[in-house]
Formats: sequence, C-alpha cells, structure tokens
Amino acid sequence: MPRTKTKKSQPKLSIWQKFTQEKFVVPGLMLLAAAVRFATVTKASIWHDEGFTMMLIARNPAEIWAGSGRDVHPPLFYEMLHGWTQVFGRSELAARSMSVVAGLATLYVCYLLVKRYFSRQAASIVLLLLALAPFLIRYSQEARMYGLLGLFTISATYVLLRYLEKRNNNRWLIAYAVLMAAGLYTHYFTALVVAAHWLYVMTLETPWQWRFGKSFWLSWRWILTNVGIVVLWLPWIPSFYGQFTRGQGISWIPKTTERTFTNSIWQNLTFTDGGQLPQLIYWLIPLGIFAGLSYVAWRLRRRNPRIKMLYFYTFVPILLTIVVSIVKPVYQDRYLVFAANGFVVLMGIAVYELVKKQRAVGYSVLGLLVAVCLVGVVNVARQASHSMERVGAYVTEKMQPGDEIVSAELYTYFDFSYYCPQCVDTRNRQTPLPEGYGGPMAVVPEYTQLRLNTTGGRPNGYGESALLYDRAEEIYLDEWSSIQPKSGRVWLVGKPGDKPYWQDTPENWVELDKLETNSSEVRLYQVQ
Repeated sequence: MPRTKTKKSQPKLSIWQKFTQEKFVVPGLMLLAAAVRFATVTKASIWHDEGFTMMLIARNPAEIWAGSGRDVHPPLFYEMLHGWTQVFGRSELAARSMSVVAGLATLYVCYLLVKRYFSRQAASIVLLLLALAPFLIRYSQEARMYGLLGLFTISATYVLLRYLEKRNNNRWLIAYAVLMAAGLYTHYFTALVVAAHWLYVMTLETPWQWRFGKSFWLSWRWILTNVGIVVLWLPWIPSFYGQFTRGQGISWIPKTTERTFTNSIWQNLTFTDGGQLPQLIYWLIPLGIFAGLSYVAWRLRRRNPRIKMLYFYTFVPILLTIVVSIVKPVYQDRYLVFAANGFVVLMGIAVYELVKKQRAVGYSVLGLLVAVCLVGVVNVARQASHSMERVGAYVTEKMQPGDEIVSAELYTYFDFSYYCPQCVDTRNRQTPLPEGYGGPMAVVPEYTQLRLNTTGGRPNGYGESALLYDRAEEIYLDEWSSIQPKSGRVWLVGKPGDKPYWQDTPENWVELDKLETNSSEVRLYQVQ
C-alpha cells in the first residue's frame, strides 16, 4: 500500500509572535505615525511661509507658475496643493494634510526599501523610529514642500536600486527620471540627491575597473536617464535662471558654525538644538551617533553595498550644504528633511545590527531612542504655538464697517490675510468674494483691502512680495497720513516686542485697544 504524504503541521505561534507578524506591525506603526502627525497638525496657526503658500495656491495654475518664478522655490508643490485644496478645501487641516500624506507615504517607501535589501525585522525597527521621529513629524505638518520632496527623493532612490538589481528593466530608469525631475520641480536641494546617487553608482566598481559603456555610471542608459531629467526640467530653467541670478530670498539663512552639524542631529532626535545640555553630552552623543553610523556603513559595505546608498543619500547632501555655506549660507535644517529620513533609516539598521549581536543591548538602545523621540514629539507639540488665528478672530469680532487694516511688516501680511475674512483680495482670493462684489476697491462697507506698511521702503516685487507687486498701489502704504479710514479707526497688525512701527505711528493715532500673543500683536487706533 503506497504511503500517503502527510502535510507537516506548522508550529503554533505565541500571541507575541502573532502580533509581530508583518500584517499587524506595518498597519499598526503606520496608524501610530498618522496619529502623532494628525494629533497636533492644526495646533499652530498658519504662519508666514504657509500664508504665502495659501495666497499663491488661490491663483490659477498659470499664475502659480509665474508667481513661483518670482519667488525662490519651484512650482510643483504649489500646483499640487492647488488641486488638493480644490477637492478638500482651504482649512488648516486640508492644506496641511497633503504634507502629512506625503510624509506617511515616505515612511512606507523607506519600509519597503529596508525590507527588500536588509530584512523585515530591520524594516520594522526603522518604521517604528520613523513613525516617532520628531523632526519628520514637524515638517509633515506644514503646508510647505519639504515632506513632498522627501517622498520624491526616497522613491527615486528605491527605484534606482531596483533597476540595479538586474539592469534589464528600463521602466525603473524611466520612473527614476520622472521622480528626480519631480523633485527638482519641488525643491532645488534635489540636486544634492543627484550627487549622492552619482557617487553611489561610481563606487559600484573600483576606479581601475571603470570602462565607458560597461561601467554603469559610464553607460548610455545612465547618461540618457540623467539627460531625460534635464529635458523634463527644461520648461522651468528660464525661471530658475532668474531666481539664481537675483540670489534673493535666502539672505535670512544664518552662517554655518562649528555647531551646525551637531545642532541638526539634536533637531532630529529631540526637536531642540541641544544647547541647554552639558557640553560633554551635547558634543558626545551626536558625534558618537555619526561615528557609529559611519562604522556600520563601512562594516556592511561589502556584505550589503546598498548601505552605501543610504549613507550617501543622508550625509552627502548635509556635508555639501555645509561646505557651500562657508561661501554662501544655504544650510537650513528643513530643506534637508529628505536627509533626515535617511538618518533615521540608518539608525534603525544600526540598531538591528546591534540586536543581532547583543539582543538585550540592542533592544535597550531601541527603547532609549524611542524615549528620546517621545520627548521630541512633546517638543513638537509644545513649540506649535504660532497664534495669528487669535489675532484674526479678535479683529473679526471687533471690526466695524469702514475700518482699515494695515500689516505693519511683510512677515505678518500673509498669515494674517489667511485669517481675515473681511480682507477682500480680488487677485489672490484668500477670502471668497462677497455676493455682488463688483471688482477692486468696490464699495462694500463690511469688507476692506489689507494694506502693507511700506513707510520704510517698498519691497522689490520678488521673493514674498512677488504676490503683491502688481497691486502695489492698492496695497502699499508709503505714508501713514495717506490712510483715511471712513470709520476713523485703523487696525495695525505686527509682532510683539519693541518694534519700530509701534513707535512710528502718527501722533494723531490714539490707541484704543490691543491684543498681544506670543507671536503676533494687533492694536486698534482712532485717527483724530
């Protein structure tokens, strides 16, 4: 009698093993990531940069393209957010949620990358740290382009690695070119990722093995892929040239110092610069982490050369930016959010390698990192304190027909305009036009044109003022005496503290009321 084959029974999994399976871990950690991001996404008011975003995306796509060209950033994020808000509205939650979604998608791409090229266990550790990384949480809560940039660059990194596995599927290279072009249309720091990718493909072979047509970085496929990126970016090059030659909009960036790099690592860990810590701890921990990550990358470089890609993706942009900033300051932490993703990924892989060798020590380090990240999450919530919404609500409550509103400086114009339902802006449509509104400066008593104090000189129409220059005569207030409110009342919106404009108001302006918050202030004057 022939024997019947019996199916081997699978070992029974413990409750812990069941809940650490991928089908539970990944959705659970993604839900955790979404929860900590959405929990405080609307805690802070729209601030200056976001106010600029909201004013720009209220225009049509052609005007968004032109407006971006006069600013300092490329247009793709604004064009995409314009479409997003057409569907979901212009609330703080709606405007910021696109960045949250982009940030969550970035986390998942990082998970896929680490799972494919390292292990599922390493990917789970990475996903946990990414979910709680305070710096990533903060900049996935902002109606700006940093989260979207991270999604494009890590996705491009992933598809490039996929192509390099067998080098026979050109669809990966096409996807790479599209993603990198999208990155360049989102933020110019994408060029630093291009440099990191070139460095990686050049190190796939030793220099004495390089051969034109055989070495990948000297192959026609790679060269044409990069030519394709440039071709896709050609329509924006005239605008980029104008932005580059003007060199405007980055003068506010501080010079790099010996603390720039260590401050950035502390920002990633705790969302503070670490300046309050004892000097030994301040220097030892970030430099120790950098040394440890460098050691892990060096040790794994032969067994798993993809670690070099992650290392270059993280540190080449940071170090190049610091070097450039010696000549012209361009280093700004939030511009390097994509590198922060790589930094956390490398930390997760390093922890996994430690767990494999010293399980107890590895999990202790992981627990410590999670605790530090939770401190950073609290700091993110605590620092989300911009309060222009309170100022806007205060003015709305006490506004009378015929009142005039003036922003004392450009830095309060855009965010206040977002919270000013009385401010009719026919070009930018921050506020829907009232029924029956007939055009610029039409007589609608309960509405007004938000003015900008330019008594110290007009802006040049580039950078932030790109959205105002073509309506200068309506908006700019060159002399205090030129404003004649029908109600005899003027609201002046500015920032708290000893600002010159609070002392420069005319003598016939009598202060009636004021509201001061931690970040914004408004005063009501009677013009006599």
